[in-house]
Amino acid sequence: MLSKVDLDAKKRAQKILESNFPQIASIRLSAAHPREIGSTPRDHEKHSIKGGHSDRVISSSSPQLLIEGSLLIEDHRLVYTSSISGRAVSFELSETSYKHLVDAQLEFWNAFSPLEDQFWRDTRLSEKWSF
Repeated sequence: MLSKVDLDAKKRAQKILESNFPQIASIRLSAAHPREIGSTPRDHEKHSIKGGHSDRVISSSSPQLLIEGSLLIEDHRLVYTSSISGRAVSFELSETSYKHLVDAQLEFWNAFSPLEDQFWRDTRLSEKWSF
């Protein structure tokens, strides 16, 4: 089956994600597992920003700052921010970011289109069902 997968389409999907969301792996980890990031003192220490933090929305002079999935409005934009591995990561929730995610998703699905075509030919379900 792997020989039928369009690996170039999978690579294009990955490039869409990487170019538009350079921190996607850290953002995904912080969003999907927020309790694991600050659940123990050791984890809290590991994922906290050291020496304070200041940007347009979040400002703290404390020696450590753990941001656990904050959704704030920044310059009329909705931004998700979290800290992971001692640094802040953020992601803008907008029509543009949504479009990039959909583009990546569609490109990824396109990678498996040849398998779908083969499935319909092999099973002849296309003759039994009218679409």
